[in-house]
Amino acid sequence: MGEFCTGIGSRKTPLREQQLMTRFARLQRRRVRSGGAEAADESYESNWNIMVYLPEAGFRGKRGHHRYREEHLEFADAIIAKAFPYSLKNPWTRKAFQRNVFQVLGLCSSVKDIVLSDFVVCWTPDGATTMKEYKVGVTGGTGIAINIADLYKVPVFNLQREDHYAKVERWCRRRERTLGLRFDPTTRQHRSRRTNEVWLPPNAVQHD
Repeated sequence: MGEFCTGIGSRKTPLREQQLMTRFARLQRRRVRSGGAEAADESYESNWNIMVYLPEAGFRGKRGHHRYREEHLEFADAIIAKAFPYSLKNPWTRKAFQRNVFQVLGLCSSVKDIVLSDFVVCWTPDGATTMKEYKVGVTGGTGIAINIADLYKVPVFNLQREDHYAKVERWCRRRERTLGLRFDPTTRQHRSRRTNEVWLPPNAVQHD
């Protein structure tokens, strides 16, 4: 098992899928890499040691990585050119896409610096999991991270697909059984089945 996975998704992610994202992130032993956007990204912030890559300082009032060196951004641009082979003129879109690179590859300035996520869990309206399935204007910004994952053979589980949703949900149920927990979808918290106390994983980190 590696150290990282990626948890991202559309701002239009439905509530059911957001709840599963939170449930998954709380139980995940890996560090989750995300992006600080509303809905899906925030659902992963229950992870014990979330890594948030921001497009710029102050984005949505979030704390996270935002001081990227020039070599980081240049390398990210080279990856984007492969993952999104279209003209990219909007400066804000470029910043958002650059942070998508780091969500999957980690903060890197060369191939030797890459630390891949083990997998990506996401939600997009079209259920895309590969570059071939990516649709400009439909898949959304999450699609750039999906394309990058595809380039590097990182598996993508898109919760828009019922079989992927079921697979992630089964993993959560198995982990909950092992830990003696139940998940409350209303509060998005895990509680002990024995004591009903709110559960926090070992070494949990409090996030603002």
